[in-house]
Amino acid sequence: MQGHLMEIRNLTVKRGNTTILENVNIIEDNNPICLTGPNGSGKTSLLLAIAKVIPAEGEVKFGGRELSQDEISFHVEGMKPYEHLTVKDYYNLVKELYNTEVKDIFGIYEKWKNTKFSKLSQGTKKKLLLELVISQPHKLLLIDEPYANLDDESKKTLASYIMKEAEKSIVILALPSKEMGNEVCRAFYDVSKWRVY
Repeated sequence: MQGHLMEIRNLTVKRGNTTILENVNIIEDNNPICLTGPNGSGKTSLLLAIAKVIPAEGEVKFGGRELSQDEISFHVEGMKPYEHLTVKDYYNLVKELYNTEVKDIFGIYEKWKNTKFSKLSQGTKKKLLLELVISQPHKLLLIDEPYANLDDESKKTLASYIMKEAEKSIVILALPSKEMGNEVCRAFYDVSKWRVY
């Protein structure tokens, strides 16, 4: 989807009655896109609004149209997975729901397939969740804090895969700093400038 335009116009994001972000305007055809800002700046809220998980006022279009929720795949920090399911259960669930195989990007399947999610290390949990979100069919991929809890080798693996994803879909990452996204991102936006305090 190289060259497809992302248009966010006059977007206001609220949590309950509280306005989190106001007058968000992004018109961008570079890809991947990186949203930066310190914790509490509204990066996750903006991702959730783009994914249509929380309500927002304004316009969000990709390639000149609004995407439906089934065209969007997203991961945000703090999502509550099913702790009792094994890695194999998760792989099977994705296959059943989306009729697609999970891409074992990090090579975790053979070693951990019979291990429950609750028993995995933080790093392996993150790897599994990233594999699941990337494997779901999508035109738009949103990932919050993609490198959190990953070792250096896994960060490189993920960065390489994100670049491949950007050839066929729009990718938006949320990161604490621009430096963390320099290797993969082609456009940067500091979310804190839209934050309402």
